[in-house]
Amino acid sequence: METFQGTKKQRFGNKHKEILRVLFTSPGNKVELIQTFLYAAGNLDINMVTYGADISIGLPAMIICDRKKKVISPKEEGYCEQILDICRKENIDLVVPLSEDDRVLARFT
Repeated sequence: METFQGTKKQRFGNKHKEILRVLFTSPGNKVELIQTFLYAAGNLDINMVTYGADISIGLPAMIICDRKKKVISPKEEGYCEQILDICRKENIDLVVPLSEDDRVLARFT
């Protein structure tokens, strides 16, 4: 994954067709937060696909995500590897950890 520096125009150009892929880990009930990301992307004319990764795909925030990934608990061994695997397979541009338990992902930055 690359670090974005600069303006939207530098990153996407005037008429971009690129899709921004955002992975929300452990979104649970954080529907408003994901909706805020979608609202901001719409205002910036950015095509965004949302991915949710959690232990259950039936949670409220998971329902509004475009793509859903069931993963093991962040407290279990192998969680980080599952998240990395999702990022590689889906070409994720941004990971947004939404749980205190997701701080284990900091080791992989």
